[in-house]
Amino acid sequence: RDALDSRGLVNLKSGQTKNAIADFDAALKINPRLTSSLYGRGLAKKRNGSVAEGDLDIANAKAMDPNIVKEFAEYGVNDGILSRPVRAASNRGQTSLD
Repeated sequence: RDALDSRGLVNLKSGQTKNAIADFDAALKINPRLTSSLYGRGLAKKRNGSVAEGDLDIANAKAMDPNIVKEFAEYGVNDGILSRPVRAASNRGQTSLD
């Protein structure tokens, strides 16, 4: 179960939402109350375009564990959007039409 949940998170973070959903589904078959898999599946579903289904999974996970959002934020995932450091824009490689 833990391996499936962890692999689902890796797939989610790398943008492989279909694989993430499959991993989270498999983990949830073993333990339907695994909030991290439920929340992760919800995020993956939203990123994959199934917003209503994703929102339902996320709401259920939050009801079971109010700290799940914080846990995923610590993993670098925040409300379905990967947290990345912001970098200043670079002019390198750009050309001017003047």
